[in-house]
Amino acid sequence: METMLKGCRLALPLAIAGLLLCGCQSGPIEASAQAPRLIMDQGLTQQIERNIKEVQGQGHALLTVGASHHQITPDLFSGNMYLVARRLQDQGHEVYAVGGAVRDLIMGKSPNDFDLLTSATYDEVRAACAGMTITDHSIPNGQVFLVARLEGDNIDISSLHNVPPAFLGKPYPGVGKGIFAPDLLSDSYQRDLPINALYYRLSDGAILDYHGGIYGIVHQVMDTTYEPWLEFANKPANAVRAVRFSARYGMPFTERVAQDLEVNFPRYLRMLDKAELGREMKKFHHTGYTVALWDALGKWHGLEALLKPCGALVNDPAYQAYMRRTLGMLDEAYGKKDGDYTTVFMGAALWPAIERRLKRGASFKRAMKAVLDEQEQGVIFARGERKALEAFLTSEYLLTHPGQSQRALGAQDSYEPALLLLRSRAVDDPSLKGALQSHGAQALPGAA
Repeated sequence: METMLKGCRLALPLAIAGLLLCGCQSGPIEASAQAPRLIMDQGLTQQIERNIKEVQGQGHALLTVGASHHQITPDLFSGNMYLVARRLQDQGHEVYAVGGAVRDLIMGKSPNDFDLLTSATYDEVRAACAGMTITDHSIPNGQVFLVARLEGDNIDISSLHNVPPAFLGKPYPGVGKGIFAPDLLSDSYQRDLPINALYYRLSDGAILDYHGGIYGIVHQVMDTTYEPWLEFANKPANAVRAVRFSARYGMPFTERVAQDLEVNFPRYLRMLDKAELGREMKKFHHTGYTVALWDALGKWHGLEALLKPCGALVNDPAYQAYMRRTLGMLDEAYGKKDGDYTTVFMGAALWPAIERRLKRGASFKRAMKAVLDEQEQGVIFARGERKALEAFLTSEYLLTHPGQSQRALGAQDSYEPALLLLRSRAVDDPSLKGALQSHGAQALPGAA
C-alpha cells in the first residue's frame, strides 16, 4: 500500500508543479486577511513555503507555528473546554484542540464546537468532565469518544488510537471505519481536509500542521490530506464535506481534487448509504450560504443524483434561477427567523417536478406521491420529514391554486414548515400576498 500511494502521488501534477488552480500562486505570502490571527513575518513566510513544497513531494511534513507567531490565546476557546484540558494536563496528558475550532480561530472566526484530542484513558476523560452532561460514544478497548456539554458548549473528546504498525504515519485503508491513530501524524491522515487537520497544543500554544492547512487558509485553496480518489472512495461523505467547505469559504480546489470531483462526484454520492446522504443534505441547506453550495453541487454534477425526480430539469436555466432566488431567501433569513430549513429546501426543490406532472394531467395527490416516492429512493427522509414535506407541498399547491379545498386535499390544518419561504415570497410577489391571506396564513405567528 505504501509503495502504491507514493507512486500515485509522484505521478500526479500536484507533485510536479500543479498544486493550485488558476489564480493561486506559490510566491511570497503577504499578511493575509484570510488568516488575521497569524503574525506573518519573513521567517514564517519562508517556513510555510518550504513546508508546502515538502508536502507536495512526500505527502506530509510538519510545520510548527509557535505562540509568538499567532494571536490564538486560551481565552478564545470555550472556558469549559479549557477547564477539561487543564484537568487532563494536570494528570500529565498532552491535550490538543483540533479541527474546525483551530481553523476558525486562525481565520478570525468564533468556533461553534470544540474538539479535543488527548492521550488520556476513557475513565480519565470522564473524570475530567465532572459536572458536565456526557453523551458516551466510547469505543472498545478503552478508546475514547464522547461529547461533553455544559452551558451551551459542545466539546468532542477523543483519544489517540491504534492502527496496525505497518501503517503508522501513513494513509490507512480503514480510514473512517473504526481504525484509529496512535500519533498526531496518523490522526491527521484520517481528517478530510488539511484546513481541518490543524492541532493547537495547549501546553505551549504551538500550532501543528502536517498537510499544508495553513498554506491553504492563507492562499484560499482547498486540498485533501491524501489522494482524493482514495480518500473519497474510503469515505464518500468526505467528498460532500469537501464541496461544502469549498463553498463556505470560497476556496477553489487544487487541480488533483478538481479533476477527481469532475469525474467521480456523482459516484461518491451514490456510494453513500441513504441515511448518511440524508444527514449531509441536512447540513447542506442549514448553513446560511446555500446559494454557493447549490452552485458548487451543480458544478460537480451532483444535483441530478441528489434530486432524482427533477432529472434533467436541474440544468434548466429557469429552474436554476428559481432555486437560486429561493435559496437566497433562506440565506437572508438564516439566523434571523426560526423555520424548518430542511423542509423548505426539499419542498422548493421538488415543487417544479410536481408542477410538471400536474401539467400532464396528474392529480395533485398522485403527483406528490410519485415525486416523494422517487426522492425517497435516493435520499432517505428523517422520521416525520415526509409528513412535513407533504404539508409544505400542499401549502404550495393551495397558494398557486387558490380555488382548491384544503379539506379535499387532506392537508394538515397547520403548515408552519412552509411559512418561512412563503412569507419571503409574499414580500417579493404581491400576487401571493392575497393567496396567503385567503388561506388564513396571516393568522399564524410571524406571517406576512
